[in-house]
Parts: sequence; structure tokens; C-alpha cells
Amino acid sequence: MDKLDLIDLMRTSRPRQWNIWRREHTDAVLDLSNQDVSGSHFGEFDLSYVNFNGANLSGVDFNNGSLNSAQLVGANLRGANLAEVDLGGADLRNACLAECDLRGADLSGANLEGADLSKADLMGAHLAETNVSPAQLARARSRRDNL
Repeated sequence: MDKLDLIDLMRTSRPRQWNIWRREHTDAVLDLSNQDVSGSHFGEFDLSYVNFNGANLSGVDFNNGSLNSAQLVGANLRGANLAEVDLGGADLRNACLAECDLRGADLSGANLEGADLSKADLMGAHLAETNVSPAQLARARSRRDNL
């Protein structure tokens, strides 16, 4: 499946339809690197292991979804809704997470090296074994995280 067909499938699916499709197509390569899907609504979608490297994901609603082990290197997630999202093991090196809602997100084992967390809301986020510096956390809005 090419990238444009994949984007169209995602944008026209409801979460339940998408997640059933994912279970039925476990061998599908989901590469959306360098694509612009800004402003999309992917709440409750299982987007585990998807390659979003360099993608424009600004303002995307991922609420209650899964980006477990997703590749998000250099991705622009500015203002995205990542509340309650499973980002465990995700590679977010050099990603822009400025102004993101990460309340209650599971970032366990995620790599946030060089990520911009300016004004990100990390209230209740799970950061166990996350690669993130104190300087990065100092730029975030909430400092009451589960370290």
C-alpha cells in the first residue's frame, strides 16, 4: 500500500474499523515518514510501530491511542493531543512536542533525546526508563510527573 492510500484509509476509518484492519494486516508496512497529516483525528487508533519519521503531525488528535514503539524521529507534533496515549518504547529523538497535551501518556522507555518539550503538559505522564534530560523537563508546563 502506498503512502497516500494509507493516509486515505486512516482518515476515512473509525477507530474500531482501523484497529480491525491492523489486526488483519499485521504484515503491512506502515511508512508515513515525511508525510503531512496535520490536524487529523486518530484518537483510539492503534498506530504501534508506524514510521512517522520527519512527518508533520502538528495538531493531530491521538487521544487514547497507541503509538507504542512508533518511529517519530524529527516529527513535528506541535500542539498534538497525546493524552493517555501509549508511547512506550517510541523513538522521539529531535521531535517537536512543544505545546502537546501529554497528560497521562505512557512514555516508558521512550527516547526523547533532543526533543522539544516546551510548554508540553506532562501531568501524570509515566516516564520510567525514558531518555529525557532535566533541562527538557524544565521547559514543560507540568513538573509533577511519575519519574
